[in-house]
Amino acid sequence: MSDKSEKPERLTFANIWDDYIESTGFHAVNKINFGRKHPLARTVFWIVLWFASASFLIYIVATELSSYYSNPTFTTLSMRHAEELQFPAITICNLSTKNRSMFGDDNRTEHYYLGITPKPTEGTPVNWSDPFYSTEGFFNERTIEDLYKESKQLSQFIEFHEFDLKDNYLNYTPVATDLGLCVRFNGGSPITTSMYGGLYNLHVYIDLLLDDDYYPENYLSSGLKVK
Repeated sequence: MSDKSEKPERLTFANIWDDYIESTGFHAVNKINFGRKHPLARTVFWIVLWFASASFLIYIVATELSSYYSNPTFTTLSMRHAEELQFPAITICNLSTKNRSMFGDDNRTEHYYLGITPKPTEGTPVNWSDPFYSTEGFFNERTIEDLYKESKQLSQFIEFHEFDLKDNYLNYTPVATDLGLCVRFNGGSPITTSMYGGLYNLHVYIDLLLDDDYYPENYLSSGLKVK
């Protein structure tokens, strides 16, 4: 009886490479087998393609790193506790500013103002050949004085106001806007505050007197717009 021992397989680079390309997920590397399983030309093609791609990747990374380090940026952060902050200017507009009492009680005026709202079909078409519109100055150039005269003075409707729990000292400035005559709080010398929260800063109570007559203009409803 003869005892024959098997010789271990010799570990070579070729064997290691074959095992590697069988298990790797590295794109294109698994196609480089030095011509043992596929034609040599195919292997050479994938070697060239792989080195070209790797070279391009190295070039892009090196370029980006060079660009990044050639423009150093230093950022310094500091914290400062402000004792006071400037409060912004607040503009309050009445969505329906036209004062009906400043116009004659004529349906043709109401037809005009309904006609320029976002829903002009709600009103009767305006007959501009009617001499009424010329007599009432509808064709005249509008001035800021006309705006002040025809608008409802919103500041008269402010029944209560306070700023940082202090009242009876606030001033409102009239401002002409595309919504008509509005009022602006804190439009002059800026007011500062050291308080925050729902109990402080500007509190205003406005009664629009919705029982009064309004002419619709930019909006069909009454209300406020605050900016």
